[in-house]
Amino acid sequence: MPPLNRHDLKVSVFVGLFAGILALPTAYHLEIYGINAFTAFATVAGLTVFTPFGYLVAYGLSRWFPWTVQFVKFGIVGGLNAMVDLGVLNFLIYLTGIANGWQYGLFKSISFVFGVTNSYLWNRNWTFHSESQEKTMEFAKFFYVNII
Repeated sequence: MPPLNRHDLKVSVFVGLFAGILALPTAYHLEIYGINAFTAFATVAGLTVFTPFGYLVAYGLSRWFPWTVQFVKFGIVGGLNAMVDLGVLNFLIYLTGIANGWQYGLFKSISFVFGVTNSYLWNRNWTFHSESQEKTMEFAKFFYVNII
């Protein structure tokens, strides 16, 4: 089993923290629970701890299943993408107070672009670590597939 990649562990902490912060506008808008200082802290802290814990579990399982680390990294990025999409959407709704009509469609389009761009960057540079030089064409294909 290769040694623990401390860089990946640090990245998973950052991703958990970022996802926790992005979860707050969604929780506020959907009134999932009463947003106060404690619940906001618990959300952010919980995701900040849970995400690297998942990475460490995958690392432990990689002794028997070598693909688990990349699989969990893919899942971590997928969770972050959902939080980026929902966080941006709900932040725009919070800023404007508009939650329906053509403006909602515009907000959803903006949040989708943020989510797909986030997905491409994290998967390219962390999950699958691509060295390809055709970044523009690669992103265009990735974006096209996500639109479909």
